[in-house]
Amino acid sequence: MSGGTSGEWYVVIEADYGLEHQWRLEKKIHVEGGREQTVARARELCLSHRDGGFFNEEHGRQVFRLSETSWLVELSKASWDEKSEESRVYPAGLLRISVAELETTREAPPAVPPPGRRSRWSRS
Repeated sequence: MSGGTSGEWYVVIEADYGLEHQWRLEKKIHVEGGREQTVARARELCLSHRDGGFFNEEHGRQVFRLSETSWLVELSKASWDEKSEESRVYPAGLLRISVAELETTREAPPAVPPPGRRSRWSRS
């Protein structure tokens, strides 16, 4: 493996809010102190994480532990159904919350202009 620092601990949150029907990395949260502190932080986030956008409101949740360091969180929301005149609960999205140790880091190479194009720093 090449590259930078290893041994840093993160909570990694992946989300699928049902609109795109595909998982995306939503957030990486660095946690100081090691694996046990990161597991504790991940458990907290299973009960409290909000995305800060459209779904930045309280949801129902079912939290499924998939392993010692990984959870699947099913979010649900209620809305009033005018037709039946009752509250209906529907799925609002899924979260995968995992504990991860950073193994390696490599910086992306710098971008260069396509052939035939001059950068703003080239001589005239």
